[in-house]
Amino acid sequence: MWSLLVGLALAAPSAELEESLSGFGKGPKLAPDAVPVASAAPVLADAATRGASQLAMDRAFVAEIQAGVDRLYRRDYEGARAQFAAVERQWPDSGLPPAAEVLILQAQMLENFDFRYDAAYWKAAKASRGALDRALAKPGNEAWEHFLYGGMVGVEAIHTIRKGSYLSALQLAFEALGHIQQTRESAPDFVDLQLADGMYNYWRSVITENSSVLPSFGDKRAEGFAQMKAVEVGGIFLGPAAALSLTFSHLEEGQYPAALAACQRNRAKYPKNVINNLMTGTVYLYLRDYPNALGLFGEVRATDPENVRVRYWEGVAHLRSGALDAADTDLREYLLADHLEDWQRSAAWWRLGQVQEKKRAFAAADAAFNEAVKIDGHAQAKAALEALRAQKRRGVLTY
Repeated sequence: MWSLLVGLALAAPSAELEESLSGFGKGPKLAPDAVPVASAAPVLADAATRGASQLAMDRAFVAEIQAGVDRLYRRDYEGARAQFAAVERQWPDSGLPPAAEVLILQAQMLENFDFRYDAAYWKAAKASRGALDRALAKPGNEAWEHFLYGGMVGVEAIHTIRKGSYLSALQLAFEALGHIQQTRESAPDFVDLQLADGMYNYWRSVITENSSVLPSFGDKRAEGFAQMKAVEVGGIFLGPAAALSLTFSHLEEGQYPAALAACQRNRAKYPKNVINNLMTGTVYLYLRDYPNALGLFGEVRATDPENVRVRYWEGVAHLRSGALDAADTDLREYLLADHLEDWQRSAAWWRLGQVQEKKRAFAAADAAFNEAVKIDGHAQAKAALEALRAQKRRGVLTY
């Protein structure tokens, strides 16, 4: 599902480093031998032919779609637009140009984790629905068209939940699942569907096995890993998305080297993919490898000089490595950015407070923590502020 790539991409950058995954993984971890070994995906013979067979489509049509998807992963957005426009001319009513626009706009927003293209996105989403309705009205390619439609609606659901509209997002999710089920009925051997299955099996297990309220359906994490790995190795369109999903799952298990390996497999193919490079940098932060983290963040800035989210992560890396002046500069520059959400601003002020506290600029630390609390009651900043002021009352600190 297209939506899986977007959903995975937004999951980690949306929260603070220590809380960047689900937070559910407090129970037992999988034994290492229960997880498929991370290895480079082999070159499989003629993926377009396999995709055409699985989806009952023209092989040339599949190959042209793959070429456009590859441009998306390479972050060649103008090239992707041109590619899908050419596909539309050769195969009219494909529904691809507006769908590509949806994915490009979402990728650009996720690279900064903002909503700066919100109006353009909704326009493209409406156009995509209309185009796919026309595509489905014509015979042929129904499995692919339902797959694409499910992805578009899934993206809508994720965008909607980011806006805080949970009920609407749930309704959209059910609509997306309906289209995916249509694909499954028409193309039961379509390997990319295993990514949805694998994510479902893994994350439902994580949530239910660590909940005293939700009923257990058994620990299917290993099965989920195997399904995601199958798509990374043999997927027609979603191999890189599967590698990213494996990254998050390995992080949940505390398997940081395996998470890094999954990121690096994507980097080998798509070295300028900003979303994957931001994720790779954050994995290096988990590993406390600050030079490599900063190297990755530097690559992001070189690829996209307008990216502002990377300044936050650079600030965290500099803070952790003790380069406090650099951290101060990064975080203040980040706070000047447009389109920041409240949680992003409060997190940056909290980090800035940590920088000032380490510099023993306690009045400045107090002011930064207090700013974070004023924005949205930021819990960690509130605790830090209370601890700082308690020391001041006891005479341990003066400022």
